Amino acid sequence: MIVDSIVFSKHLEKGEHILYAVHKHWIEVIKPTLELAVFGFALPWTLYFIGFNTDFFFWIAVAWSVLAYMRFMYVLVDWYCDAWLITNMSVLVIEWNGIFNNIALPVLALKILKGQLMK
Repeated sequence: MIVDSIVFSKHLEKGEHILYAVHKHWIEVIKPTLELAVFGFALPWTLYFIGFNTDFFFWIAVAWSVLAYMRFMYVLVDWYCDAWLITNMSVLVIEWNGIFNNIALPVLALKILKGQLMK
């Protein structure tokens, strides 16, 4: 809850606090994480240790791994920041569309009660 309060504080009104944050299931992060692990770390370092033992290829593998790590952090933050916030005053849908582009949309209580929430 402390991390949620820090990350989502700019979307809250004065006096509003988060009761619960709902994120997508963590299984959605598994596929991109495994792809990054295989193609971002295992493949370049396996090629380096199998036979491309040159300084040049070492630095290519390091640079490729750094880019893969940055992509992994982007995927992880994207997963975490797409959330539904249940607060003491409303329900907010937070959509993270990039590093500097995120949107908070309030969900009307009438739509929740009638079960008509559609995208």
